Amino acid sequence: MHMNDLGSVESGELSPEQFMKLVSEATDEQIEQGLSENWDVAIEGIFDGMSEHFLPENAEGLEAVLEWRLTGKPGDENDRWQVVIKNKECEISRESSEAPSVSMELTGVDFVKLAAQKIVGAALFTSGRLKIEGDMTLAARFQILFKVPETAA
Repeated sequence: MHMNDLGSVESGELSPEQFMKLVSEATDEQIEQGLSENWDVAIEGIFDGMSEHFLPENAEGLEAVLEWRLTGKPGDENDRWQVVIKNKECEISRESSEAPSVSMELTGVDFVKLAAQKIVGAALFTSGRLKIEGDMTLAARFQILFKVPETAA
């Protein structure tokens, strides 16, 4: 499996477990190459996976808007996604313009690695590669709101 297999996310051929394995075995350069060819498919696939793996029992009483700002998109653009959590439901959108409770900015490569648990958010934050604005406690709590798929063997 190669990073070009990120295109399989669109057709549903690549499971979250396979995605995590693919990323865990890839170099930063391979991830960057995969994103340069399949940015929208790969990033949308990650956010779709978040929606599918949301743990409403961990969101009791939580109303929040988590905004992800991803840099390094081909064409020198940035990508913005919002994860809106309300009434133990999770809605993810590129078009939402709600005021964020917390904003997290990082490169697309680091976001993919974070999603695949190849790197932890704390390490990205302390190295300055993850910028957080707003509710730091909410940023730390984000990871318990989603079930992380096991890496495929």
